[in-house]
Amino acid sequence: MTFMLLDVEAVSDVQDRMVKKQAHVMERISAMAGAVQGLEEGAWVGYSATQFFQEYYAWNTAWKLEMDLLRALADRMKQEINEWQEAAARLG
Repeated sequence: MTFMLLDVEAVSDVQDRMVKKQAHVMERISAMAGAVQGLEEGAWVGYSATQFFQEYYAWNTAWKLEMDLLRALADRMKQEINEWQEAAARLG
């Protein structure tokens, strides 16, 4: 016989923390992008600045993609919770 378990409260807590942390990191990334953009608007000019901005924007893009993946995982967890609760309700 197959045994299945899902502690809805524990999984919901982790899912909620993932959503909140993802939102927090996205806010910080956005704030940092604003600061870097301020530098790019004339506070730092030259070859090394160009290299830095290219590397920074590549890093920024990579982090945004990672945060999108984190949010997708959190959404998947929420879907699993909902499906589990629906199945439990049907079984009584």
